[in-house]
Amino acid sequence: MMNETERKQEPFHDPWDDCTFEGAELATLRQGAKLTFVEKLKWLEDAHRLALKFQESRRKMGLKTIFPDGRIEV
Repeated sequence: MMNETERKQEPFHDPWDDCTFEGAELATLRQGAKLTFVEKLKWLEDAHRLALKFQESRRKMGLKTIFPDGRIEV
């Protein structure tokens, strides 16, 4: 059975591999896989808060907002 130190060690990863579209996608997936459920939930809440701020900013500037269902708000 592996001890805690052996389990935490990861194989060598060349950071230059992340400099392609495919590499960046895999790096993002690897990073997300390392997060705990609580960390993922916090990230989701932060992303939602940011989206609401963008929406409010567009509203203040009088720009249209187009929703996925096709609705348009000014």
